[in-house]
Amino acid sequence: RLADRVETDPPTAAILIDFPDFNLRLAKRVKDAGVPIVYYISPQVWAWREGRLKQLRRLVNKMLVIFPFEEALYRQAGVDVEFVGHPLVDMVRTTKSKEEFCATYTLDPRKPIVALLPGSRRKEVQFILPTLCEAAALMNEQKPVRTHGTRFFNSRK
Repeated sequence: RLADRVETDPPTAAILIDFPDFNLRLAKRVKDAGVPIVYYISPQVWAWREGRLKQLRRLVNKMLVIFPFEEALYRQAGVDVEFVGHPLVDMVRTTKSKEEFCATYTLDPRKPIVALLPGSRRKEVQFILPTLCEAAALMNEQKPVRTHGTRFFNSRK
């Protein structure tokens, strides 16, 4: 119904946010209606479905990315792109010193800390965490002074 509405009463512009499986289908109809498209929080083509770059170049008038490395990736693919930063960076503030943090989690503050962050979705953890653990083991073989850790969030609680 949204795509039909775009055709009968087109907006000045469409701002699509994340959710590529839905938004890319909508983007085609929006573009066909002659409506400019700004896409915020781009599809993670660097992680999977790199073929989407061609589709995005064709559909999107401006890509707003949240990770610095994405800007070069999209620019190289011919997409008009701008790095705008991650929305959480300014919201997250440290509440403890490194020493307090290490004491809380029984870590040695003299050792580098490497966080293993496999993602927040069950499938991401299932498929990415084993590779991260293998990488951590290799890093420990090369320089066994690092401390590794990860945290999990259970959305069912």
